Amino acid sequence: MATIVGDNSLIKGHLEGDEDLTVLGRVEGSVRLSRTLMVEPSGIVKAEVSVRNAVVNGVVVGNITASDAIELTEQAR
Repeated sequence: MATIVGDNSLIKGHLEGDEDLTVLGRVEGSVRLSRTLMVEPSGIVKAEVSVRNAVVNGVVVGNITASDAIELTEQAR
């Protein structure tokens, strides 16, 4: 199962979970997942991030800590 933050959504605060998270909109605060964070090209994450895996196609402002892997695509900023 995955959670999607839509294009026109803004979430502020602390997100914590045991499922994948795909960001198309904006997330600000902190993100702690035991699974994968995917930041799509339209996505903006301004947060301290702690996850198993991260795939960044969009914008991340903050630190990412991943227990397995971080993938930055050509579109990542």
